[in-house]
Amino acid sequence: MEQTAMNGAPENSLEFRLLAAYVKKRRPSLPVRPGPPGASAAPQPASGRKWKGRIDRSASAAGTVLAVTDKLTAIADSVPMDPDEYQADGPDDVIDSIVELLRVSGDRLNEEMKENESLSKLLGGGFSYSTFKKVTSAFLGKVDPADIPSSKDPEQAMVALTFEVTSRLTTMDCHPMNVVMGFGARYLQENYSGWVKQHGGWEKAFATEDDEEVQ
Repeated sequence: MEQTAMNGAPENSLEFRLLAAYVKKRRPSLPVRPGPPGASAAPQPASGRKWKGRIDRSASAAGTVLAVTDKLTAIADSVPMDPDEYQADGPDDVIDSIVELLRVSGDRLNEEMKENESLSKLLGGGFSYSTFKKVTSAFLGKVDPADIPSSKDPEQAMVALTFEVTSRLTTMDCHPMNVVMGFGARYLQENYSGWVKQHGGWEKAFATEDDEEVQ
């Protein structure tokens, strides 16, 4: 199975497709390829009846991606992320500095990288999944449980914020967006796939009371 550069999750994984849709929602002006090369152009059916089931499943998957993406966005927006004061005086402070910049916006990080040698070195040519994992874990660790709305499951908030930090990291000019999204998809698989499965899959894990009433 093909993987993105530097050991990210496969581009045909559901986590990657969800992240691609999330990034596209957050940054609609940017072209984001939601799957592996050639996946967006479906071949013409040789037999209408035989192909119909495949088309229906594809449409259902696309609907799931859009529905879950909308809910992830709403959850991420419901958690305040006011940054603390930060200073990047030494190598031990770099991860915290990145987190605080990301809590402002991804664009702020990209701007700071041009002027800060420590940030540029860590996030430039040496950016790896290990670094991504440290930044994301530190970002999530900054969330005060009291800031999570009582109507939301804490795990839902952590998953949604993983999508958000990945989206903000895609602003880096020095890396292809697909590499960062591959890292995000891998992080989701490693840390939240069990929780998602326990709740019946992505769509059910993020179902609202209104969704359950319709069912």
